Amino acid sequence: MAGTAKSIHAGSSAYVSYGYESVFGGGGSKSLLFGKEQKANSLEFQNSQQPLGQLYEIEVQDYLYKKNFGGCTMEYILSNPWIFASILNDPFFEDLTPNKHTFYSDPDNEDVQTSTRNISSLNLEIWQEGQTGNIMRNAKGVICPSMNIKTSIDAPVSVSQQLTWGIEDDIATMIGSVPTEVFTPYAFVHGSIELIDGGGTIANVQEIDITLNTGAELIYGIDNTPDAVGAFRKLLNMTGKITIALIDKTNVERVMARTEVANMRVVFSNGLANDLEKSIDMLFTGIGMSRHGSQGVAPGELLTEIVDFQCRTLVVEARNDTTEQTTQW
Repeated sequence: MAGTAKSIHAGSSAYVSYGYESVFGGGGSKSLLFGKEQKANSLEFQNSQQPLGQLYEIEVQDYLYKKNFGGCTMEYILSNPWIFASILNDPFFEDLTPNKHTFYSDPDNEDVQTSTRNISSLNLEIWQEGQTGNIMRNAKGVICPSMNIKTSIDAPVSVSQQLTWGIEDDIATMIGSVPTEVFTPYAFVHGSIELIDGGGTIANVQEIDITLNTGAELIYGIDNTPDAVGAFRKLLNMTGKITIALIDKTNVERVMARTEVANMRVVFSNGLANDLEKSIDMLFTGIGMSRHGSQGVAPGELLTEIVDFQCRTLVVEARNDTTEQTTQW
């Protein structure tokens, strides 16, 4: 006799949402999406199981369970600015037309609190519908040690965030409130790059790749719990590279000069103005170019130069018609 058919579910039977916590591990509203076309890769949770042996025995005699640890890599198309708080913490808000939210890497900037020195942790909700039951995972005290933003000719602006956590609530089954994301998805055609000291937009950029790394780590304590109790951040390391159609000797000389050069601005915008504008403007200052290379020199191929850089300070200005997201902080 044939068995009862069971439904096999795909990505349309799952979602991931998040919110920022006011206290580490305290939870948030989980009313935000990371961006368009979200993917949660390498999703895991482990209890750090350790097998224990014993003299005169050849089999494992017991198990020791240590700290809880979870993680995943969120990948998506850039479409809203709220993800920068996971690296730079609270934005400074100005009620303009459009509204402006500014994130600073410098904690001593006169417009912001020193909260940039701390970590803004997330509450992550992951819901999946299974063949015979649902899984609702609620990860708390989620931190982002690293974020990568890149795009190239005829490609979207892709973001990859490493997320780690050490707290999860008991598994639930009821579906939560799935948020909607209404911001503009960005592609290379929405972007511009300029070296400010160099006099304007860089010509013929083929690819840009930026990594923001806080080196953040979870903290565990000897306090009768396997869960993380806090987190701390290390030196903010901001690096990247741009691939450019070969222009002249300028960039080779910048690397040879062994000193700081131009500031760099990267802008992604919907191209509209006033209260219809939606844009993300990243200003990198204290740029040092550390390496000049190329993809190779071959017959019939485009001549390019690849410049690796590092920067000391970042200011992100996000302009849109939204004020409600500021309540997340």
